[in-house]
Amino acid sequence: MKSNLITLWLGIGAVAIVFCTLAGATALGDEGKAGGAEPGIIITRSPPDSVKPGPDSWGTIEGTVSGVKPDDYRVVIYAYGDMWYVQPFVAAPYTEIGKDGKWKADTHGGYKYAALLVKSSYKPPSTTRVLPEVGGDVLAIAQASAGEENKKEKTLRFSGYVWRVKSSQMPVGPGPNYFSDSADNVWVDDEGRLHLKITHRNDQWQCAEIISKQSFGYGTYRFRVDSRADDLDPNVVLGLFTWSDDPAQSHREIDIEFARWGQAEDKTNAQFVVQPAQQPGRLIRYRIPPEVTPGIHSFTWSSDKVVFRSVKEQASGLESAGSLIQEWTFSQEGVPQAGGENVRMNLWLLGGRAPKNEQTHEVIIRRFEFVPLDSRSP
Repeated sequence: MKSNLITLWLGIGAVAIVFCTLAGATALGDEGKAGGAEPGIIITRSPPDSVKPGPDSWGTIEGTVSGVKPDDYRVVIYAYGDMWYVQPFVAAPYTEIGKDGKWKADTHGGYKYAALLVKSSYKPPSTTRVLPEVGGDVLAIAQASAGEENKKEKTLRFSGYVWRVKSSQMPVGPGPNYFSDSADNVWVDDEGRLHLKITHRNDQWQCAEIISKQSFGYGTYRFRVDSRADDLDPNVVLGLFTWSDDPAQSHREIDIEFARWGQAEDKTNAQFVVQPAQQPGRLIRYRIPPEVTPGIHSFTWSSDKVVFRSVKEQASGLESAGSLIQEWTFSQEGVPQAGGENVRMNLWLLGGRAPKNEQTHEVIIRRFEFVPLDSRSP
């Protein structure tokens, strides 16, 4: 039955609506640009999440492109079921771009979607497990989850900034996991502290994440954590990091993570990372001792280095020389350059697996602070 479904889906094509995301781009020659702008693609409309994956579910996906002459480029759409399927048909994988830069197509349902801005010479695979990277004939990519833009986006105010609260109807990254915007998972208490909680409801483990509306750029990112960071369940991860939906420069991801990655016996429980972590010298593991509550965890990002620090907060609310837990400077080639990234804080489950102790988990973050490079640190 599964193979027949896949064959039919490929034969008809798949389409769905997606959440609005700005994609990354590579530079073109001046003859390919419109007004000298870099190429980009945005998804502006997606079908409701009632449009489920399969050959009989149809929806509409549409968006806009920028920075290119429409006659010279195309859009290629993919919908994800058990892999990525080109849309709307295998025999007709291209969507035309209007003179105004807008594009629109029918699609079958999927759990998530991708729209690629490509040169006319690009030959897309009919199916793929991994989307192509930006480069060559692929100028930019936008991705989105089904139905996310069809409901009112929930936001909260924390530490003087506005944050989006992540929510998903299907498992999404990291993990993959279900993320909930319920007040049971994400809330700010009367003292102004952020609570992130992993709960179990409706036979699902549901995780928590917030995303800053603002992009901050170079400076010091400081997270004051009131919870113990040393005793998280081996399957639970607390992430404090920057992230851009543009895949260039490994999404400009700079991480402070508290996790044992499923290894209960691991004596280390935290790490600093400048992605991609799999490359040598871009990650350092360390240990947060039990007595560190509260803790101040920070990184200072400039164009040529990232300086990480974890300290035990003093009664004064400041750092002191004797409070240092770990410090690390990353200054080798490949420091990401600022541009469109946001701050994210999340509490999630490794591989979407239940906590080993089968218990809910909660973390309290008292405050997030950002100090631009040209300002004095408090």
